[in-house]
Amino acid sequence: FFDFHLLGVCGDEAVERLNHAKETVWLIDSSAQIPALAIAASTNHMFVNRFLSLRDAGVRLFTTERLFDETYYHFDFANNILKHYSPSSPMVIAASTGQAPYRKSNQFLEGFVRWQAAGNPCNWESYIFQIFKTTSPTKENVKKTLSQFGIEVIPFQDWPGFSDIEDLADREQYTEKIMQIS
Repeated sequence: FFDFHLLGVCGDEAVERLNHAKETVWLIDSSAQIPALAIAASTNHMFVNRFLSLRDAGVRLFTTERLFDETYYHFDFANNILKHYSPSSPMVIAASTGQAPYRKSNQFLEGFVRWQAAGNPCNWESYIFQIFKTTSPTKENVKKTLSQFGIEVIPFQDWPGFSDIEDLADREQYTEKIMQIS
């Protein structure tokens, strides 16, 4: 309700926009999945609330297997850091903030550090149990957690209307354009 008023939308216009949102394919990138999963990360609360609001409004959210794999890779990276270093290691903080020797910050590790700062134990297993309800999450556990936010993981070729020849060619063209920009 607040979101619609913030946008200046009420009454029939709000109903029409909601109906349009329900008919739209919402493709959720890993850059939104990761902070939604990473409890205590700086943007976790915002992503979780938006996804739950959309889910509760009847809006379906999707991601591809490939985008999901990227999300899982970020979790697996954090998990491997904690296998190699103690939870209180400076390397965990370096990886959580993108300090040398790490190129980028990891939101799962950022969440873990912030979770500890909130008074929780310095225990990685407790942190991941809080997220996935298991201390050894598999890809299926991560998918299940995403599904609680309303995000469905769909293989690219299973999308309605998918055409191998046309859609894969389009994907390759867009990939080339992105690579040229980078």
